[in-house]
Amino acid sequence: MKISMKKNSIIPALIYGQLYALTGSMFTTIIYRLFEFYDELTTCYITEVFFYIMQAIGTALYAIFIRRNDQALKKLPLGIMILGPSLFGIPAIISDNGIMIIVLGGMMNLFIGAHICAFLTRFTTDMPFEDRGKAFGIAYAIGSIGTYLISLPSGGSALTQGYIIYVYMALTAVSVLLVTLLLKDTAIVPIEKDQNGNPPPLKLDKSDLTVLLLIFMIYVINSVGLHFKPPSSDSVNIVFSRAFYSIGLIVAGFITDKSRKAGAISAFIALGFWLISPALMQSAGITTFTILLGYIFLGFTGMYRMICFSDQAEKDKKKQSIATFGFVGMLLGQAVGTSIGEILINKQLILICVTMLMYIFYGAVFFIVMPFLYPDKKNDLGTLPFEDRKALAFEKYVQKYGFNAKQSDVLKLLLEGDSNCEIAEKLFLAESTVKYHVKNILKVTGFSNRGDLIEDYKKDTF
Repeated sequence: MKISMKKNSIIPALIYGQLYALTGSMFTTIIYRLFEFYDELTTCYITEVFFYIMQAIGTALYAIFIRRNDQALKKLPLGIMILGPSLFGIPAIISDNGIMIIVLGGMMNLFIGAHICAFLTRFTTDMPFEDRGKAFGIAYAIGSIGTYLISLPSGGSALTQGYIIYVYMALTAVSVLLVTLLLKDTAIVPIEKDQNGNPPPLKLDKSDLTVLLLIFMIYVINSVGLHFKPPSSDSVNIVFSRAFYSIGLIVAGFITDKSRKAGAISAFIALGFWLISPALMQSAGITTFTILLGYIFLGFTGMYRMICFSDQAEKDKKKQSIATFGFVGMLLGQAVGTSIGEILINKQLILICVTMLMYIFYGAVFFIVMPFLYPDKKNDLGTLPFEDRKALAFEKYVQKYGFNAKQSDVLKLLLEGDSNCEIAEKLFLAESTVKYHVKNILKVTGFSNRGDLIEDYKKDTF
């Protein structure tokens, strides 16, 4: 199993991880503040239904912005947008009015959804296919563990202390600096617009809709499963549990990068954990272990959600803005699942039966569509003539990094050893244009020179 990552994959993962630690911590602090005004059920609906719906709206709005603005993914818009969660989150934390906390917290989550959309789309745009799972896993792990570390001072209650707002201000400044100094500019593939500057309507095919349904179902089941009540009064610290979620994310990331199909199947198996969890929660110690194990399995389904639409978006570069649709499916699924769970929380037998029926339905859909979503690609290159093998190998390499048509033309001649001048003559381009494409090709693949790129191509394809 490949464990290395290219430099252009590591930096965005670290930056997004730090940003996720900031927003995750603010979100948790607001939960604690809401407990001062509302009971547990009301707080649950506010944070896990209303706030998640606001994140989904923010994600959708920024996806529209990306589709309309080719420069929406550059670091300046991102740097400005990163200020959004803190501009609303910090006033929400210091407010002494429950309604204001809800309103400001909702706006904070709107901006959280927007920057998640931007970063997931950038991951698809800039990151090599074989690094994506590991990068997602590491980013979210940094965020989850970061929140735990931020909470440790003051005997583990730092997130509820008055000084935490200054920590959030400092982390916001660090986030903006990291984005503007370390993140490279990028832009989505330009979409041909009409005379009014409007892009064509976004059309989701059956594959897109099927994946969205699967992710929605996963998070309905996950959220319902979290409402299974243990017989003991044991509880697990919400911040501490996120560290176990990180373990699942990282392990699932390596599995997914090795095989997308294996990652999908492992997510399906992990989802079934909720069906056996009630049988395991028979004592305080076992209950704690079961809950923490459940968070590890949540990491597997979390990885599936992040990767699915990233891969869908890569199939058609004109649909890059759908890279974040998996996140929308997750948020809506959590909102619906939380509502079902809260309604049936005092009817545990019915709750377990409903979860089992949903899991069976999900499994039926999953295994019906799996051959279409994850076709078996047997390596039959050895039986083909050399020129055909060469053509298929090149096509595979292009798909691996998601090069567009013009980049593919330049890459083909570059791999044959042509200089920039020779490529320009053969493709009837200016040499400066060729240099631009070569620079972007090296950036996407993570190599510093064309010699290393050619060596990687030979090793990776033959």
